[in-house]
Amino acid sequence: MRRIVVLAALAAVGCDGMYDSREEEMRMRGLTPADLESGPDDTDIRTRIMGDVREWWLPAADLHKGSPTCDAIRWERGDRPLCALCAELPPMKVILLRADAPDRQHPVRETAYFCPAESRYWYRYEGGPLKREVWLGPRFVRLRAPKGVPQDP
Repeated sequence: MRRIVVLAALAAVGCDGMYDSREEEMRMRGLTPADLESGPDDTDIRTRIMGDVREWWLPAADLHKGSPTCDAIRWERGDRPLCALCAELPPMKVILLRADAPDRQHPVRETAYFCPAESRYWYRYEGGPLKREVWLGPRFVRLRAPKGVPQDP
């Protein structure tokens, strides 16, 4: 029994610095430390808004309670949306959530307009059997904050 314990201790001491699992896992997943330190990208924002709309907000919202216009969005030349709530008028990210083919009987187009400075978005629903154009929002969305590379304890 003593021999097994001594061999196990020697093996553990000999293999101590051979394998860093964190670096190996990051390499296998195609990640770099810069990926962990950066903030959310467009895919993260779209995924978070899509989940918020589909799971929490839209089932409880009634489309007939929406507004036909949105005063929080200012349109600049070329239909470029700007956030009118912010003093510096930052450009908004336009996120297409759904776009049915135009040859469908009642096509629906759903779009989210996201203001990165305010971390809020407005939801626009167009079409459907009643041919509505409805704006809902604003809705606050929490995004992950940039984090540093995790350190070993």
